[in-house]
Amino acid sequence: KSIWRVYYYLYVATDRSRLVCLNASAGTFTWDLDLGSSSHEIFRPVEVPGTPDIMVANQGKALLVDKRSGKTLATHEFGFFASTDPFVIQNTLCVGSANYFHGLYLDPFGGSKWITAASGPRL
Repeated sequence: KSIWRVYYYLYVATDRSRLVCLNASAGTFTWDLDLGSSSHEIFRPVEVPGTPDIMVANQGKALLVDKRSGKTLATHEFGFFASTDPFVIQNTLCVGSANYFHGLYLDPFGGSKWITAASGPRL
């Protein structure tokens, strides 16, 4: 379905809700991750600054993944239907949904510090 290059890796989203990671320079297989529901679009993975991790998101959840091994370190259900590629600003994962933009704290990713920002003006 989609392919992205993020620094040294290629990430391929399949139509079976899997994310495959390839070493971009060698073209070799690194890992394969099952994201669950095949009805949810997979968004572009994003590097988490200062860590060996990436954030992987689909329309319903975000996963913190070790980009070297593909091991899922933490999962968070959004509680809303995401509609944009995520990005990271300092320690905040940012993702859009219908009429809202959400900022979710990354420290600690799996804990209670996840906060959804108030909605902004309608565009």
